[in-house]
Amino acid sequence: MPQSLSRVIVHIIFSTKDREPWLGSDVRPRMHAYLATVCRDLGAELVRVGGVADHVHIVTTLPRTVSQAQLIEEIKKASSKWIKTLDARYRGFFWQRGYGAFSRLRVSSIPWCNMSRRNKSTIALAPFRRNTASCFAGTALISMSGTFGIEKPHWIETRFQRLVVLGIIEFLGRCPRLT
Repeated sequence: MPQSLSRVIVHIIFSTKDREPWLGSDVRPRMHAYLATVCRDLGAELVRVGGVADHVHIVTTLPRTVSQAQLIEEIKKASSKWIKTLDARYRGFFWQRGYGAFSRLRVSSIPWCNMSRRNKSTIALAPFRRNTASCFAGTALISMSGTFGIEKPHWIETRFQRLVVLGIIEFLGRCPRLT
């Protein structure tokens, strides 16, 4: 093939440091617009950006010439610097060190992307761990528990889906308890 082609859709989630609600309704739309601009400037095709006061979701394509880690590092670094220039009250703003990034075959397979704007309160009310797990469960049926947020999957369509869901459960189990 004489050319290089790539279409990798990535759902990225990261939160504010210590899950502090820095992104109030006054600055949130501006932050989302800025995140979209950073993605575009890096050569990514933004599909959707959203979130609530303490975390953001970005669904975008992964540029062919940028690694996933580089993309997320640049998004977080640029947006953190930008928000600090808005007002003195944001001088203490930081993103949490880690992130979640999961690939998808189709955007329509991401439940969060299919939610109407009227259902934003669902994201805010759902515990972060359960909300995150539901985004990655695919066709797996998962039950929630109070200890780590997830129990083992009861039914999974393919071996690959089982491995993905178990990996997510392991990842979330290592996270500090979020309430």
